[in-house]
Amino acid sequence: MGDLVGAITERASADTGLVAGTPVFQGGPDAYVGMVGLDCISTGKVAIITGSSHLHLSVCDQLTQSNRGFWGPYSGAPLRGLRFVEGGQSSTGSVASWFRRTLAPSSSYQELDAEAEIVPAGSEGLLMMATFQGARTPKTDPLLKGAFVGLTFRHHRGHMWRSILEGVCFGTKAAMNALVSTPDKTQPLSTDPVMMAGGVTRSPFWLQMTSDVISREIVVGEMDNSPLLGCAILAAAGRELLDKEDRSAAAHRSFGAEEILQSVQSTARKFVRFPRKVSPRSDVAVEYNKVFLRHYASLADHIPPICHALAAGLGSV
Repeated sequence: MGDLVGAITERASADTGLVAGTPVFQGGPDAYVGMVGLDCISTGKVAIITGSSHLHLSVCDQLTQSNRGFWGPYSGAPLRGLRFVEGGQSSTGSVASWFRRTLAPSSSYQELDAEAEIVPAGSEGLLMMATFQGARTPKTDPLLKGAFVGLTFRHHRGHMWRSILEGVCFGTKAAMNALVSTPDKTQPLSTDPVMMAGGVTRSPFWLQMTSDVISREIVVGEMDNSPLLGCAILAAAGRELLDKEDRSAAAHRSFGAEEILQSVQSTARKFVRFPRKVSPRSDVAVEYNKVFLRHYASLADHIPPICHALAAGLGSV
């Protein structure tokens, strides 16, 4: 990413309205560009990009083998000269969207958050597995399905909504734990705050819950659409390289990996700001850790055999 690939042609200019000769720089997958937009392009930094699913991304240095459920390390990504590992939760915001669409179509997300806020941490014994369309990290299993466990008549809609948000957070905690526990033990993660972008950051309630559950400080960028900001950073960094050489985009020559990396890192530091910081509340974090260790981890081990049997047709009439 970030290299000069050409310039806007006359035909492209006519089709798009962009000025002919405007330099064009290489983009990339949304997660990679999103890392640029979060300035997560230095060794040890960790980012979580949230949406219908979650991505857990960490730039690494000496890591030679990633844990099961993580992909990588990918060499030359997100930029040449770097490498990173990637984990993910397949169903996160999509579970929240399903619940609202199916069971609370007349309520806003803010109204659901308000109902859930009065419910104690742990949802009074109600757990939710967010593996509605399988699992990626830390255990890859395409046959897993979602589950609510512990429902009683005392639970209301606020309990179910809170259990969904907590279930997603517990899944994030499991992934983060696996990321820290790399097999060769050579890749310590930065103690810097976790960078976060996307849908979760639009809910102060869910954002605080995430910090509490994973017991990490979280910073949120001024612009929550980090891939969009990343595109602007790549373009600005490329333009800076062109200006240094005082040449046009028509004089096409690939830049070196090191000069691209330095330019993108320098530009990201100018563009990216983190005005919001959320810290875990120690008492709530302790309570969530108990729920995670005593109940969620056990549930995550016992649900798969049932899902596998259902997938094999053993649960059909």
